Parts: sequence; C-alpha cells; structure tokens
Amino acid sequence: MTRESDFLKSGRWRFPWGNSRMSARDKTRLYYAAAICLLVVAAALRFYDLPGNSITFDEAVAANNSRGSLSSVLARTRDSNSSPILYPLVLYAVQKVESSPLSVRIVPAAASVLTVAVLLFLLPRVGVSRWASFIAAILATGSVNEIWNAQDVREYSVDALVAVLMIVGLLSYLREKHGYGGVHTFYLLWRCSSHRSRSTASFSLAQPYSERS
Repeated sequence: MTRESDFLKSGRWRFPWGNSRMSARDKTRLYYAAAICLLVVAAALRFYDLPGNSITFDEAVAANNSRGSLSSVLARTRDSNSSPILYPLVLYAVQKVESSPLSVRIVPAAASVLTVAVLLFLLPRVGVSRWASFIAAILATGSVNEIWNAQDVREYSVDALVAVLMIVGLLSYLREKHGYGGVHTFYLLWRCSSHRSRSTASFSLAQPYSERS
C-alpha cells in the first residue's frame, strides 16, 4: 500500500478519485460512475454479434455433452470432458430452456462480464486499492483473449470468473475482513474449479501470502 500511495502522490499517474481535494463521498461516486461505464463497455464488447459466428467443433462438443438426460450429462462429463461438473450443469439447465448457439454463448459472455464486475466492486472490499482494481478491470475488459473466450461455448470464461472469486475469497480472510467465510468460499470454489482456475488463483495469491509471512 505504501508503494501505491507514493506512486499516486508522485503525479505520474492519478485517477480522478485520487484527488485529495475531493471529499470521500465524491470520490466514491466518481469511482462507481467510472466503474459502471467500464462495465457497460465490457458487456458491449462481449455481447456484440454474439450469435454471428457459426459454432466450432469444440463448441459443439461442449454443448452436446450437456444435452440429454442428467445421468448422461454426468457420464459424458466424467468420461470425455475437461470441465468440472458445475459448468456442464449450467449449460444443461440453459439448454432445457432453449437450445441455440445464442443461448449457450450467453453463459460465457455473462461470466466474463461478471469477472469485470468482481474486479471493480469486490476487490476494493478486501483491501485492494480502487485504482489497482480499476486497472485490473481495464485490462480484463480490453483483453482480446477474454473477449474471444467470452464468445466461446467452452468453460474458459467461467474459469476466469471462478479464479477471481477464489482470490477475493482468500483475500477477505488474509485481510481479516470477514473471518473464515472467505476461506469457506475459497474451498468451495476450489472443489468446483478446473486446473486453470486453480493455477491462476494460486499464482495471484503468492504475493499476498509472502507479504503476510
């Protein structure tokens, strides 16, 4: 936190809510206004022309693995799916309502937008500064890889969301904000996550652990 404060005071980088002459309430309002605008941009980038491209073979496999009876979905997930059971179950529920390229692509697109929302609104609640949270959200919003994954039926966008939620859960414990609830959240998401989510969360949390020790 000291290095962040020195960086802001140096004048080399300053968000408007870092202005010391503004009241705390004005800073909060300005941050949330900017955050909502960024969230709208993230949603526009991810939902633009969502059903436009045809379904690829890998997307079709992911969608077909989540069709049929619940027992068959469980069996296919166990035998021929790299995703944990949570995501196929979500696709299974969505396809019970409507089975189309748009309906199955809405899930990863929504998950990607939620990832940006978590960075903007939950990270500051567990000890991360607003400017750092906002920069992380900007990077996630404009990431070509994240936008591509948001329009892909496979589980990659949900992996990113679960990883960010695991980071928030454990940071809430490390910052002693919410007691052991953060650890329980982290453990539950860990059990439901893929190796990609676990790797991302583990590497991201290496620095907070080293600072605490």
